[in-house]
Amino acid sequence: MPNTVHNGQADPMSLTLHGVAAPVALPGNGNVAVNAPIDRIAYHGLTYTRVGDWVVADNVALTATYPGGQNINLRTPQGFEVVYHYQGP
Repeated sequence: MPNTVHNGQADPMSLTLHGVAAPVALPGNGNVAVNAPIDRIAYHGLTYTRVGDWVVADNVALTATYPGGQNINLRTPQGFEVVYHYQGP
């Protein structure tokens, strides 16, 4: 299930993959390949948890963006989004 994730933000993110112990670094404006669904995204010291199930097909490019508020979105070129939500302290 390989997918490439592009960070649409200037600051780095950290991705926690399903079934993988060590987080994966996603540099600001950089790319990383992932081989498992992303359960959580850490950004600016906060952790955003995936809402719903992972339904992205293999080999689909994703762009991670923080539009503000309590969500980070992973968007496909076709406009589909996987939402990650910060629950608060």
